[in-house]
Amino acid sequence: MSEQIVKLLISYERTIAKLYSVCASKYPEHASFWNTLSQEEENHARIIEKLYQQIDGHTVFLENNRFKVRPLEISIEYSEEVIERAEQGMLTLLEALSISHSIETSVIESYYYTLFGGKSSNLNLYLNKLHEESKDHRNRLKDLLEKERSIKT
Repeated sequence: MSEQIVKLLISYERTIAKLYSVCASKYPEHASFWNTLSQEEENHARIIEKLYQQIDGHTVFLENNRFKVRPLEISIEYSEEVIERAEQGMLTLLEALSISHSIETSVIESYYYTLFGGKSSNLNLYLNKLHEESKDHRNRLKDLLEKERSIKT
């Protein structure tokens, strides 16, 4: 089950990266913003892969039962539906920002780094990077969302 959870988390991060990439093409005035988020999400997937490869049961281990399979699958399915809507031009910029902010504030994005534990210094660096960048994504999305909302009113 743990391997399945890790694979789903990697898939989740890559799905979010794709969403942001699609947003970059749909909202060219903010392409740099979206592309940066996309690249960082792809990097998160690579970090999770690296951490998984380092599991040895002593310095790096999985904290079992942090996540359940089905909620992760549902989150991936939802994100894929949002990608499809974005590709079809069915999302305004405000909707894309709002949905993306919601995704970034989800339990998965806010706590998936807690899946790993241990005393490795590399582990702590990676986990801190994941945590800080996820928090930064929330803040950047919130800031742009608020800015765009103020323009619309």
